[in-house]
Amino acid sequence: MSDIIDFKKTMVPMFIGDFDHVIPDLRILQFKYLLRPDEVANILRICQSKVYELCAEGVIESVKLKKSVRIKSESVRKLMGIQ
Repeated sequence: MSDIIDFKKTMVPMFIGDFDHVIPDLRILQFKYLLRPDEVANILRICQSKVYELCAEGVIESVKLKKSVRIKSESVRKLMGIQ
């Protein structure tokens, strides 16, 4: 049994946005350059505090805008093995 998680197989469609404009979480990686930590947590199916830990460790590339943290969608795609 492998310890490697295949995110492509474990993804369950989750919708972000209001009812008029809905974007499935995998498609949000294509449309947004910077993501909020809660969006990344939903995509990776982990808690938001773990997203902050991954940013601090440098596993996920992030930028700090005043008091906000934004994560590069390219970095999340790379982590998931999606290019």
